[in-house]
Amino acid sequence: ASKAKAVGLTGCDAPVLTAFARRAIAQTPHAKVAVARFATSPHKPMRMMMGLCNRMGAAPIATNPVLVEETSSDAVKKVAARAGKDASEVVLRWQLQRGASIAMPAEDAGQLSVSVFRWAMSDNEKRTIDAL
Repeated sequence: ASKAKAVGLTGCDAPVLTAFARRAIAQTPHAKVAVARFATSPHKPMRMMMGLCNRMGAAPIATNPVLVEETSSDAVKKVAARAGKDASEVVLRWQLQRGASIAMPAEDAGQLSVSVFRWAMSDNEKRTIDAL
């Protein structure tokens, strides 16, 4: 018997996540999908995956959370100017405010910024970025 209580999936879409979860529950009722890691950004918000993760109780983790096209967006630049942040911090904050965890590479602690936890976008600003 498996001792695993949870699994994490990476790079899947909503149909794959749904099928896997159904199969896992049928075969091992005590197991669940705890983490789903997928690429998401303002231009590819993956709303279906976010909703599915929330319904399943799985933590959505955004990979590639900041792409060049997002940081050059006028909407992102406007929020950045208002908040006194750079555009990449705005996109990271957007990810957090929509309920995603973020996964990003860092080779040393100096590359990590916790400033995204020290401020928040208004609901209107978040909706503006949601609309990208």
